[in-house]
Amino acid sequence: MISLTSPIETWAHRVPAGAKLAALSVATVGLFLLDDPVSLGVAVLAVAALTLTGGRDFTRAAA
Repeated sequence: MISLTSPIETWAHRVPAGAKLAALSVATVGLFLLDDPVSLGVAVLAVAALTLTGGRDFTRAAA
């Protein structure tokens, strides 16, 4: 499991904390509204894709 902080610099380090918290809040509420396994699978793939955008080193650290 990835920790809440990372020493590896990614694009997310440049995003303001408030924006990240707002996005996390919206995503959390959205996940609670999903009940279809296919939709939940798409959400898992979206998280994996988002992790990959951090780069190879970040993805290795997250694994």
